[in-house]
Amino acid sequence: MDEGCAMNPLLALPGYITLLIAGLIIVGVGFLIDESEVVLRFIIGFIGLGLIAVAILAIVVVR
Repeated sequence: MDEGCAMNPLLALPGYITLLIAGLIIVGVGFLIDESEVVLRFIIGFIGLGLIAVAILAIVVVR
């Protein structure tokens, strides 16, 4: 196999950081929703926290 064709994982780092920022924005939007929509806040919060967790895990593994 040609090692020159292998993708450098550090090139994907900006994508992981973007994913982290997107997760933070989604969690922030979840906090802005009215108190009456508790289920919607939980769903949005879990989606945002999931994105943050994936991004942090990917950044730690790449380094």
